[in-house]
Amino acid sequence: MTKEMMDIILTDSKKWFKAYKKLDKEKKYQYILETIDCEIPVKFFDNIDFTGFIIHAFEYLKNIKQHEKMIELYDKAYRWKENLDGWFYCDKFLIDYYLYCNNITGVKKHLDSFLSNPEESIDIFIPLFDKLVYYGHSDLALDISLHMFDKVKDAHGLITGSESEFGRIIYTEKLQSLYSDLKKNIPVHREAIIEYHEKYGYDPEPDIDMMMDVLSPRNDRRPDYDDFRKNKSDFSYALMLKFCRYMLDTKNVNFSTSGDIWLIALDSFKAGSPGNAPKTNFDNVFKLDEDKYDEEISGRMGFISNKYTCGFAVAWGMVYVYDFLYKHEYISDKVYNNALEVIDGIKAEIIKGYANSLWEYDFVHAWEKPDSISDEEFTAEKDLFDDSFKGQIEIVDDLTFNDMIEEDNDNEEE
Repeated sequence: MTKEMMDIILTDSKKWFKAYKKLDKEKKYQYILETIDCEIPVKFFDNIDFTGFIIHAFEYLKNIKQHEKMIELYDKAYRWKENLDGWFYCDKFLIDYYLYCNNITGVKKHLDSFLSNPEESIDIFIPLFDKLVYYGHSDLALDISLHMFDKVKDAHGLITGSESEFGRIIYTEKLQSLYSDLKKNIPVHREAIIEYHEKYGYDPEPDIDMMMDVLSPRNDRRPDYDDFRKNKSDFSYALMLKFCRYMLDTKNVNFSTSGDIWLIALDSFKAGSPGNAPKTNFDNVFKLDEDKYDEEISGRMGFISNKYTCGFAVAWGMVYVYDFLYKHEYISDKVYNNALEVIDGIKAEIIKGYANSLWEYDFVHAWEKPDSISDEEFTAEKDLFDDSFKGQIEIVDDLTFNDMIEEDNDNEEE
C-alpha cells in the first residue's frame, strides 16, 4: 500500500480495520508496521483499540520465533505510546525475551509501565515478577518490592492484601540477608529485624529466636520427632529454613524461590503422623499426595491464574524438596522414588502443553542440577527448552518425559 493510500485510510479507522481483517497474519503484521511508520491522526486512536492489534503482531512474531523483529516492532511503536492504553502488554513480550537472554539491562528498560501503573498492570506483572525472582535477580526484585509495597497497599482499585506479593520477597530476602551476615560473623540485631518486618505486615517476634538459631551456620541439627510432637508449626518453619539454606548453598537458588517451593510442597504432602522409629519415621508426613499435588500445580497454571510461573517453578522445584528430605533421612527409598515418579509425570504433561514456549520458563536451568537427575538428562532438558526458543517443537501425545529427553539426544547426535 502506498503512503498516500495509507494516509487516506488513517483518517477513517473503520476503513483501516476493513483492510486489516482481510489480511493473513504475516500481512497483518506488515500492515501494523506500515501504520506506525505514518503520521497517525490522534482521533484514529479514539475510535480503535490499536494496542490490541499491536499485541496480536507481537504474538505472531513470538510464535514464529522472530524475536529481533519484536524489538523492531516495539521500537517503532514506542513513539505512539502515550496514545495507547495498556502499553505494559507490549513491555511484557520484551521482558520475557530479555530474561531468557540474561540481559537484566534490557529487563529494566521495560519495567516502568508496570511500576507506574500497578492498578491496571499487576495481574500481568506478577508472572513476570515471579520469573525475575526465580532467575535469581534478588537485588532488583527487592528494590521493586520496596517501591511497590505501599503503592499497591494504598491503591483503591486492587484487592486488599495485594501488596503481600511484594511483602513476601521483602520478608524472605531479609532472611537470606540475615543468613549471609551470620555466615560472615557480622553482628545482627534482634530488635532491628523485628522492626523491619513489622513495617511490611509480618510479626516475627514469636519466631525470631528460632529463626536466628536455625540460620546460624553452626547449627547443623535437623528438626526431629520430638520437635514435631512438641509443635508442628515450629517444626515445619525450621525445616523450611533448613531447606532454604540447602538450596542457596548447593543449588544457587535464593530464599524467595525455595520458600515458594516449600510452601506449596506443604500443601502437597500426605501430612499424617510420623511413626515412632528413630530413623525414616516421617514417611506418613512427607509422602507425596498425587491428587493434592496435581491440584496445586493445575490450579496455578489455569487460564485465569496469574501464578502460572509459580506453578511451573514448583513442578520443577519439587524434586529438590524430595532430594533434601531423602538426603536428611526423613523419608524411605520407597516414598522418595514414588515421589520422583509422580513429579516426572507432571513435568512431562507440562512440557507437552507448553512445548513451544518452554524457553519462557528457563529459570529452572539457572538453578544447579537436582541430585537425583543425571548431568546428561539435565543438559538434554536444557537443550529442549532452548530448542523452543529457536523453532517449533512437535510433541507426540504418548511420549514420556524420558522419551522426550532421549529423542532430543538422538536429534543432537544426528
